[in-house]
Order: sequence, then structure tokens, then C-alpha cells
Amino acid sequence: GKRCFEFIVKYAQEHQHEKVLLQYFEDDPLYMPIQHYAERFHFEKTNRCKYVFSLSASMEKKLHFITFMKTHYQKLLKVPDSMRLIQLNNLAQNELQQIEAGKHRDYHSVYYPFADEHEANREMSLFLFNTNDPVAWITVKQYGQGSILIDKFYIKPEYRRTGLPVLLIYHSLKILPKEIKYISFYVLMKNKMMNKVIDRFMIFDINKKKEMLVKQ
Repeated sequence: GKRCFEFIVKYAQEHQHEKVLLQYFEDDPLYMPIQHYAERFHFEKTNRCKYVFSLSASMEKKLHFITFMKTHYQKLLKVPDSMRLIQLNNLAQNELQQIEAGKHRDYHSVYYPFADEHEANREMSLFLFNTNDPVAWITVKQYGQGSILIDKFYIKPEYRRTGLPVLLIYHSLKILPKEIKYISFYVLMKNKMMNKVIDRFMIFDINKKKEMLVKQ
């Protein structure tokens, strides 16, 4: 372990690389040696550290989730009259153009929903428009027959305290195909608002890990 880190650090210095990035799961026994040497070689945390969540998606859990949402968040589940919730495969050309036009202007490119459009599930990926203005979206990637990753989740700042996170999560998982058995997603640690939303749903036996991205 020590020699490996020494080689990496020396190689980066000799080849004038600006930085060395290292990714690992914190407090996971398999990654403890990496974490130890990262600290020993003075790697620092970046702002891209995140929580990685995963859960099974059995029909029983899906029904439990829907019942829970209707019981505790009924008022937040109805799409407001001024808004339209549209599946990716139903977006019109002008709606696609509106989303494209907002890139860099309205939102950071990291939230761009079409970076890997060919991988997105076109039925489960949803977009919310206020009249003609795209205000939120959730995009989903499918891996094999039974697993999905919630990939992009974005809500315009002025709409973030209006219940839209709950609305999007509910409607996306409500149309989850029965063959999907496993769901994963991640949230940056610095995103306190979104982590607070996720905390409400930890009763569904969601597995949570810290994925660290450190640099030297």
C-alpha cells in the first residue's frame, strides 16, 4: 500500500500533473487501507464527496412507499395546475430546446439531463414545466433488466422549497416497472437540502455509504 501511494505521488510530480484524485468508500473494511494511506499522504477532501444510496425495489416495498407518500405527503403529490409533468419520450422539440437553452445560463452543466441521453430510461425520466419554462427533472438510467440509477435530479433554486423534490420522486417511482428490483442514487454531501429530503425516507431500509473523493 505505502509503496503504491509513493509511486503514484512521485509519478504525478515527475509528469507535472496538477493533482491526484482518489475515490473510496469511507469506513468500509475493504477500503480501510486506502483511507489510511490517503490520510498519511495528506490527501484532502474535495467538494465532490457524496452519499451513495441503494435499496431493493420489491413490489411490497413499492406499495409501502406509495401508501406512505399518500398518507404523509398527499398535498405535495398533485402536479400544480400551472405545471406539466412530461416523460422524456413525450418531450416536444421546443421543450427540448428550452432545456438546452438553459444549460450554463440557468443550471450547471453537471445537471444537464442529455449528456448520456441514449442511456436514459425514456419512460421513467420526467420533466416538469411551468408553462414553457423547464423547472425540474429527474432522469433514470437502466442497467440490465433489473437495476436503475437515478442519475440527474435538478430543481431550479426558486422552486426548491415548494415540495417538488417529493413530487418528482413519487411520480418517477410510481411508474417503476415491476421487473426493476434494485435502485441506486447519490447525493453530494454538501447538498444539505436534498439530504434532508432523503432522511425522510430512510425507513425504507435504504443502504447509505460515504463515497469520498480526495485530492493531493
